[in-house]
Amino acid sequence: MPARKQLEESLKIEHKDEQTRQLAITEGTARLEVLGARYDAGLDRKEKTIIDYGEAYLLDGYKALLANEKLIKSGYEPTHRNKLATALWKRHYYTTQEGYFRYLVKPFFGLKKYDKPITRLTQKDIYDWDEWRKTESGRDKPYAPSSIQKHNTLLRMIFKWAQLEGERFVPPVLPEEPKELAARRRPEVDDDTFNKMYAYLRKHNGMSRKKGEISNTDYRIRNTYYLLYCYLEVLENFGIRGGLGSNPIRMKDIERIEVDGKPQFFMHRNEKGHSYTAAGYRYFDKTFTRLNKFYSAKGMKNREYLFEHYEDYGQNYSKGDPIRGFRKSWNHMMKALEINEGIEESNKRITLYSIRHRAIGRAIMQPNTNIIDVCKSFGTSTVMAERIYLHYSIKKNYEKLVETDISRYETCDIYHPHTEMVVNQIKADSKEHFKLWEENPKLVEITPRKVSER
Repeated sequence: MPARKQLEESLKIEHKDEQTRQLAITEGTARLEVLGARYDAGLDRKEKTIIDYGEAYLLDGYKALLANEKLIKSGYEPTHRNKLATALWKRHYYTTQEGYFRYLVKPFFGLKKYDKPITRLTQKDIYDWDEWRKTESGRDKPYAPSSIQKHNTLLRMIFKWAQLEGERFVPPVLPEEPKELAARRRPEVDDDTFNKMYAYLRKHNGMSRKKGEISNTDYRIRNTYYLLYCYLEVLENFGIRGGLGSNPIRMKDIERIEVDGKPQFFMHRNEKGHSYTAAGYRYFDKTFTRLNKFYSAKGMKNREYLFEHYEDYGQNYSKGDPIRGFRKSWNHMMKALEINEGIEESNKRITLYSIRHRAIGRAIMQPNTNIIDVCKSFGTSTVMAERIYLHYSIKKNYEKLVETDISRYETCDIYHPHTEMVVNQIKADSKEHFKLWEENPKLVEITPRKVSER
């Protein structure tokens, strides 16, 4: 064997006669060739399963995660990326993949029927797994196409890791789901609903107090609602994804410049593996000032993140840690306002992501803007915009789209007094139009006057 390695392996063939001796020689020779090829490729003699390689892949990711967190704690930028992709190993990125592995990979591929070397997994094995995750994995509702895609990405990473380790095989094809993005997208937030949210938060964070009035709300709750109010303003003004949790907004990501005495705001983001610069409304100047004053009063003038915890809270977080989210406060507000009440379909429920839809739709409706500039500012593609936001562009350009159409008001319909079907079409504002209107206005489609609305 290579490098003078010796091994002993039983074929479990009982020697009875010449025929069994020849069988042992044949199978032994074949097995020796397989082992030789594995050693040449730097592999162990034991053929590993998808679970073996999945654990090795995640272990490598966990080591990179710890190294990145050590760099961040020392004031440096994280540098350790997924060896099979471009993403940095961060806590959320790791825990998401580890969760998929623990709940969707190990239980199925640990079954006796599928506990086989990764190189021997068949297309049918993968189809069986796909059916299992959709029907027997313990979930009470179907996975969204985006979730299916994330599961598949993890399996692809494990297959690639096995190939990186030296395995030579063609992985099975993973079944995909049609995304149907336009049908599945979250609804945007209308003005009335958004104003209700702001009013609720102002009532509970002290912003709408009358002079001399003292709020009875606990100071932590009041401060949380104050920060949530500012966070909603950030989402409305920039239309970014998230900005909290594993990808928080850093102060250095915000750029403020003045042109002709007026402020302009830009926010540099890296989301979903690509970078973009979002343009913000000038109103953000007010939000930015509010946040800076809030944190300055807490002795945090030179903070690293736009939204930080302003005090220590046991083992949960420390002062200066980035805020991971406002889920509890958001859910409490939505329940109090009865928003999403009785709505079961996830794609019809208003979420924080709905504010991004609102911001993008409003940007498309602005005069003198084009879809390419909007896509660049919101970090999305023109293909995605056409699938999801096309209706805004149609509304914006309505007059252009129908300017050559026959005027709605050039003719006037005359209805039958009993059937109410059209029995005649006459020229609008003509003498005949006036005459028939005076006789019975109910039988005339439009009032015979040249009003501006026409």
